Amino acid sequence: MENESDIDKTFAISAFNDCWKLIDKSEQSDLEKEEMVRLAEVSYWHWNRVEDKTDQNLSIGLWQLARVYTIAYRFNQAKNYANQCIEISERAGLNPFYLGYGYESLARAQKGAGEDFVKALEQATQHCNDVNDDESRKMLKKDLQEL
Repeated sequence: MENESDIDKTFAISAFNDCWKLIDKSEQSDLEKEEMVRLAEVSYWHWNRVEDKTDQNLSIGLWQLARVYTIAYRFNQAKNYANQCIEISERAGLNPFYLGYGYESLARAQKGAGEDFVKALEQATQHCNDVNDDESRKMLKKDLQEL
């Protein structure tokens, strides 16, 4: 029988993946944007209840929150989550890939808000260049090129 932590992990992963399907759409309706926000919040909440969660799990959850809040045009919330993603990634000494995505999400939110996003984009690019895994670097680079 699964314990509560295992159940939370299952829900966290399921909500994350369902949210990702909506993120991947070229356009989202207003209802889908609200659904993305709910799914990302649910996923992150459940991750926080998982006993063996890692800072990497939390960094990814915070990145997803920043992304969906940007898609939903809630830029202040997006920037808040992006900064939390950067903070936990730096504090935990995570791979540059996670820091790169933290800064990518900050740049994306700043751009959406009509703010100067060049510094965040430069920091994201610097971390991208430090990513050793070719596939991960290409994925981050592709997202940065959208900005």
